[in-house]
Amino acid sequence: MDKTFICDVSEEVKMECMDIFEMQSTLERLITLIAGNNDILKEESELYIRLVEDYKEILKKHNEFWSVYVEKYKNLLDENKQLSLDFKTNKLYIISVEQ
Repeated sequence: MDKTFICDVSEEVKMECMDIFEMQSTLERLITLIAGNNDILKEESELYIRLVEDYKEILKKHNEFWSVYVEKYKNLLDENKQLSLDFKTNKLYIISVEQ
């Protein structure tokens, strides 16, 4: 995987990204686990409504978080590249993505 170092991010920024990532992953796993059970996840159910609302909110936070970096480094990005944050080192990279 080809990657280019962009910058270091603060611990606070890393934790914000990690919180968003973990919540998004948790909601996606929850949706996957219960999606097959139509008795639990009916469109009019409280659970369904809450899942949709929470998932929309976390996607909004995800987009808001990354939009700052996308705007700042847009000249380095194209359809074959994306930003990636290494949670161990707090380093932001641009990585190549396979099509």
